[in-house]
Amino acid sequence: MLIKQIPYTVTKQVSFELFTAQILAFTAAASAVPNEETRFLTTVTSAFLASVLACIISQPGDILVTKTFKENVDDNPIENARSIFEANGVNGFYNGFSARLAHVASIVTSQLVVYDFLKQLLGLPATGT
Repeated sequence: MLIKQIPYTVTKQVSFELFTAQILAFTAAASAVPNEETRFLTTVTSAFLASVLACIISQPGDILVTKTFKENVDDNPIENARSIFEANGVNGFYNGFSARLAHVASIVTSQLVVYDFLKQLLGLPATGT
């Protein structure tokens, strides 16, 4: 489970911070004063991009977890990865990606937008500032 969850969580949180900071820096460089609408659009855009990246990074781990539990395989993760690669190559690690992307992107985007809102509600600085 850690093979999937650690890359997913780290990518989601770090990329959200980085995307937000970069978009805000771009708007500041364009002499745009970030108003509430710009701030909200920045948060949603950054959250969506972070969710897509987290899904891409964690998909191979998700395939390994699925193989382990679905087939009751007792092999270690390296052996499971080897068997997936031998059967389907790199593409084997991205089977079902579009369905997972649609599912994960909607959930994670919502989570990150709520996360940023709650941070501000608690008096903490908004993400990327």
